[in-house]
Amino acid sequence: MPYPRLSKRSARPRARKFAPAPVLSARVLSALALSAFLPLTALHAQMSSPRALTGRASGGVHAQVSEPKGDFNQNTGNGGGIGVSLLWGLDKQSIANWRLDASFLTYGNETRRIPLAGTGGLVKLDLRTSNNIVSVVTGPQIQFGNGPVSPYVSALGGFSVFWTQSSVEGTQNDNSPFASTTNNDDISLAYGGAAGTYIRVYNGDRPVRLDLGARFLRHDDVRYLNDKLVREAFQANRDPVPLRGRADFITYYLGVNVVLY
Repeated sequence: MPYPRLSKRSARPRARKFAPAPVLSARVLSALALSAFLPLTALHAQMSSPRALTGRASGGVHAQVSEPKGDFNQNTGNGGGIGVSLLWGLDKQSIANWRLDASFLTYGNETRRIPLAGTGGLVKLDLRTSNNIVSVVTGPQIQFGNGPVSPYVSALGGFSVFWTQSSVEGTQNDNSPFASTTNNDDISLAYGGAAGTYIRVYNGDRPVRLDLGARFLRHDDVRYLNDKLVREAFQANRDPVPLRGRADFITYYLGVNVVLY
């Protein structure tokens, strides 16, 4: 009996139906591409994401401008100076921290030319008087995240020293005083708070951040001098009489904060 003949039309589908090689190759290539892409993506994310400041201490230095408030504003003007800060992280995410601030401000500075006694006015001296404040405060700081921009708030307490000093120096001796007197000094408890923002500018082994903020300090009872009182005492040839009362001021600061370890 003759065998039935298969038509060419029915043979072609069978040959195409059992050819899985192209499908298998596409899956393998896709898996290889995905396995190569994932490590590159993770590496890119690690390099581009900001370094967390967890478990580290940082330090900063600031330029500062002070603005007096209340009665202190009626008797003094704006000041300027520098400050330093230290920050310790209390948790792994650096959300809770402990802050220490120390600052130096001068809110009055005056220079007058006086003759040296016994020279008949031929030798002149510079009499310089400066009104200064040193504050050391510490307290907890809460930071809202540790990304590129991280706002924070602090509660601070400590002390401030107010003092006025006069010194005499020659006009051609590189501003080196040869005599000085402290006209007034007083220490007062200081308390208040600060608010600011860290802005990440460098993300290397020791990240660097800009530190922009403002700090308010209150002093309930302190003795201090101003330029007017010093001038009146100089004209009357007597010791200046200090003011006494509350002295509050806001300090605006801008500086850098660097991770120490």
